[in-house]
Amino acid sequence: MKKIQFNVDDVMPRLAQVVRLVNARHTMPILADVLLETKRGAEGVTYLMLTASDNETWLSMKAPLMDGEEGVALCVNAADFNTAVANLRSLNLVMTIDEEHHSLTCDYGNGHFQLPYEDATVFPRAEVPAAEDTTNMMLDGARLATLIERTNFATSTDDLRPLLTGVRFDFSDNGTVSAASDAHKLARYLDKTVKTDTGVKMGFTLPKKPSTFLTAILANYEGSVRVAFNQRNAVFNNKEFRLVTRLIDGRYPNYEAIIPYDNDIKADIDKDAILTALKRTLLMANNTSELVSLTFMDRQVILTAVDDDMGKAASESVECDYDGGQLTIGFNGTNLGLVLRSINCERVRLMMKGSASACIMRPVEDEDGSEYLAIVMPMKIS
Repeated sequence: MKKIQFNVDDVMPRLAQVVRLVNARHTMPILADVLLETKRGAEGVTYLMLTASDNETWLSMKAPLMDGEEGVALCVNAADFNTAVANLRSLNLVMTIDEEHHSLTCDYGNGHFQLPYEDATVFPRAEVPAAEDTTNMMLDGARLATLIERTNFATSTDDLRPLLTGVRFDFSDNGTVSAASDAHKLARYLDKTVKTDTGVKMGFTLPKKPSTFLTAILANYEGSVRVAFNQRNAVFNNKEFRLVTRLIDGRYPNYEAIIPYDNDIKADIDKDAILTALKRTLLMANNTSELVSLTFMDRQVILTAVDDDMGKAASESVECDYDGGQLTIGFNGTNLGLVLRSINCERVRLMMKGSASACIMRPVEDEDGSEYLAIVMPMKIS
């Protein structure tokens, strides 16, 4: 029998993140499991590697051990193991693997629990890009998280348009761009500090699920992340975790071509003020269209929502820097709120052409080394 020992507080945060990848419904029973492996690191210290997969993405995270031998490998039901361990905070856990009966016994001083396990050999392994056709880059983890966070909200949920269900990354000697769109809104973030020196533009489209996992993981880890990708797969790797995922295949739409650079009507607004007004007026909007109209006039914008079917209406004014002629433009209130919240600045600049043209929203002042903008398509006001 093999044994390993760890403190639950060392393992539980990693286990909780890994098991979130497991789908409630899966095509293979083994995908309901988490893979546990003990490995020896470069420093000669044995550690525990936890891995879960939905057969499109594989997430592995390292956790320290108090004691244990190298070469342990088994699969145990992710939900059962996670629930059992979560109730043992601060305790030391000794795992005993009975290979004859395929049984895992976990002792924690005044009690124990027992679970069956499966052989690690049946767990599907990730398809790692071959070295000869792989592009490698090193990105600061915080900058990678920002690239995802600023655009991930704009991805589509329409499976009939799979290319739009992910975040697009483009690397060039001008910087790194992340972009996402669902055809109703678009977000584009340029980090000028992350550049290539090849003179060739290259990139990939990352599905939303792994991009969301990456931001959650990077919030807890510092340092650089090695990104390796080809046309099919991408690997995000650092000393604490590895995420391997299949990429979205196909040519991503040219997002630069749909940005209206000739919008010359400008309005600068306090972000918190317009978000607060939007939250209140949206409550009275039609539940289907969620239409909120913005009427710009001298030094103010008036937000209006009307639901004639239910006899509801709301209107609220917000001060803004605007000195053009009166202009009214309608938006889906939810999309407008998502875009406004994505802008990391106290004041937001709206750049418009007219009531029927796409509206650019961006921070009044960009952060050093970056440029951000988002586009919201208008709605027809009846």
